[in-house]
Amino acid sequence: MQVDGRNFQLGMGDGAEVMTYEQRAWKNIGEEDLELLVFKFL
Repeated sequence: MQVDGRNFQLGMGDGAEVMTYEQRAWKNIGEEDLELLVFKFL
């Protein structure tokens, strides 16, 4: 699964606050954790 910040933001819709968190977390989480994070929001 490939997730890119722009697609993530578009998928969220109202995601300004979440996007800020996601940008900070991006450097700190692995790919598996990222998938779990994305699925939690879906």
